[in-house]
Parts: sequence; structure tokens; C-alpha cells
Amino acid sequence: MAWERECEESHRRELRRRRDVVASAGSAGIGVPSRFAGVTIHAVDDIGVTASCIERWWSGKPCFLTITGPVGVGKTHVAAGLAHHLWAKGAINCRSFWTAGELIGHLRRCVGQGNVEDVLDAIKRVPVLIIDDLGREAATDWVRSLVLELYDYRYREVLPTVTTTNLTLAELGETFDERLSSRLASGEVITLDGKDRRVT
Repeated sequence: MAWERECEESHRRELRRRRDVVASAGSAGIGVPSRFAGVTIHAVDDIGVTASCIERWWSGKPCFLTITGPVGVGKTHVAAGLAHHLWAKGAINCRSFWTAGELIGHLRRCVGQGNVEDVLDAIKRVPVLIIDDLGREAATDWVRSLVLELYDYRYREVLPTVTTTNLTLAELGETFDERLSSRLASGEVITLDGKDRRVT
């Protein structure tokens, strides 16, 4: 019995360490940009994605949810609403929302600090990961390798991962690797269309 308590406490310490490595920031500590601070899951209905559609994904055995579409159709809006919804349910407890550019920039800085493996390991293991605007950044060999490692780990461990992108799955496969598009295709894919909501 004593060793079970010790194992549980060790596990809790490790989870705390990972949360500390990832470091909370943004809306409610989960990384959602301030512009989307008040977005709820129910506010996404007017974009063409219903809250019940998101709930259906979450209540199954969720792994990948990919939201594609052109610029300005509400992909980030949907992802932010989902992040707040999952935070309220207790499914998110640390920094979980990143733009792809932010994430890559953060990891690039960690290379210089010598702790990139620890930080990447912590990000790979967060309960829910939301990556906004994947495919916008330059896909160098290092970026491709990092993205594949991240998505491959989450695929193997069946960890909920939400991705927004302006690219189609085929274009993501060309930009990164067919293995990435194959993994994303194994989950739910929502395609948004319409006019740029920012200018209408």
C-alpha cells in the first residue's frame, strides 16, 4: 500500500513538473489569444459548426479533429470556443492552445537554452493539444521532423489533438509528410467555407 501511495505521489509530481515546463499563458492559462477570450462553444453555431458536432467528437474516443478552410472563415474562433469548453469541463489544465508559429518559435528558443527535448516532451503529453494555423510557417527539415514527432506521438497515444489550417489534408501531406495527412484523416475533418468574416 505504501508503495502505491508513493507511485501516485510520484505521478502527481511528474504531472506538476510537466505543467511547469509548458508554462501557462493566455486566456485562462490555456493559451487562447485575448481576441477570443469570450468565445464559447455555443457561439460557433453561426459559423456552421454546431456545438453538438463538437460534443459528438469529444464524447467518442477522440484523437484528431482537423478544421480546414480558407482565411477568415472562423477556424480559430471554433478552436477557441472548444478550448474554453474543455477547460470548463476540466479536460484542459495547462497551456494547450498554440499557433503553429508560436509553438515552433518557442521550441526554437528552447534549442538555444538546451531544454528543447524536455519542453517538447511536455507538450506532446498535454491532455488536449490545439494547434492553430498549421502550415503557415516555413517547413524546414527541422520543422517537419518536429511536427511529425508531435503528431505521431499523439496518434499512438490516442491523445485529443485539434488542428486548424488553411491547407487541405493533401496539401499538408505535401508540405510536411503523407504520414501527417494520413493520421489527420483518421479523425474528424470539418471544412469551413464562406466569406472572410474579418472583412464582412
